[in-house]
Amino acid sequence: MRQVTDIVRPSVITVEYHAYAGVCAECGTVHKASFPENANGVASYGENLHPFTNNLAERDVRMPKLKQKISGCFRSNGGANSFARIRGFLFTAKKKGRRVLDGLVAAFNGEAANFLYP
Repeated sequence: MRQVTDIVRPSVITVEYHAYAGVCAECGTVHKASFPENANGVASYGENLHPFTNNLAERDVRMPKLKQKISGCFRSNGGANSFARIRGFLFTAKKKGRRVLDGLVAAFNGEAANFLYP
C-alpha cells in the first residue's frame, strides 16, 4: 500500500509601504505620511514569520563568518584584525544612531573615540 499526499504550495504576499514628506509651497508646513499600525518597523513579519535572529551579537558575527566561508580565510592576521576593528567601529556607530560617514571622517582625523563617546 502506498499513500500520496499533495502539499499545497504556500503563497507569499509582500506589501511595501512608502511614506513621503512634503512642504506646503504656500504656508511652509511640513506634512509627513504615516505607516499603518501593523507596519511597525523597517521590516515587519506576519504572525507566523520571525526574523532569523534578534540577537545583536549573532548578527554582528554573521557577516565576518560568511566572508570566512566564501574566501576561506583572511590573507593575514593583520588583515583580519583591521577588518574586525573597522567593522566593529562602524556597527557601534550605527547602534548609537550616528552617521557612518561622519564616523569614518572622525576616525581618519584621529577623533574616533570622541565621535563614539562624546
